[in-house]
Amino acid sequence: MLYQISHQTTYSFSQPVVLKPHLLRLRPRSDRFNQLQSFSLSVLPLAQGSSDFIDLDGNNLIKLWFAQPTEKLSIQTLARVETSCSNPFIYLLEPWAITLPFDYPSSLLKQLEPYLRSYSFVQDSSALELAQEIAIATLL
Repeated sequence: MLYQISHQTTYSFSQPVVLKPHLLRLRPRSDRFNQLQSFSLSVLPLAQGSSDFIDLDGNNLIKLWFAQPTEKLSIQTLARVETSCSNPFIYLLEPWAITLPFDYPSSLLKQLEPYLRSYSFVQDSSALELAQEIAIATLL
């Protein structure tokens, strides 16, 4: 089966901002079941530089960095992927995965630990407190 995947993300800012490096996880991976036939990436404003690499899990990543402040960031991808897997749900659940929350075996839990840990970009506790106050206020 042949899939064509189109993705667009646009950020608009009320004033010019300096863009930090961006890590894109938008390129489909090729493996035994999926063959990436084509992939294109369009970014505005143009990135000062980019690098492609594969993470420890075999995923394709693209790192972009920018030089000039901008009021808008637009990222668009187009990919064609051929899959030989007609039913992606043809598998058996492990006994430990039948009920929630999962009771991961210790060897797997050790591998998943980095993904299960909470992560925050915010290093300033006052900024985090302000964000939580705003979030609570919007719920009321």
